[in-house]
Amino acid sequence: TWWSRFQRYTAEGCGEVVERFAAERIPLSVSVHDMDWHVTEDDPALGSGWTGYTWNRDLFPDPHALLSWLHDRGLRVTLNV
Repeated sequence: TWWSRFQRYTAEGCGEVVERFAAERIPLSVSVHDMDWHVTEDDPALGSGWTGYTWNRDLFPDPHALLSWLHDRGLRVTLNV
């Protein structure tokens, strides 16, 4: 099973979803992080706001910890750009 949703969520919310899959005994293989994992809004003077690979630290304050946590649970992770 792959899980994704196209709405703003946080690292904490992602963890809750993964734990819910486990509690419901639903196999989960991939955690797909849609657009808001990275910065999508910025000063228009600096460009379009689509920053490529800059993590949104308001929603994901410690990306390394989140990715490690997901990997520790056997999940693959993909980031939508």
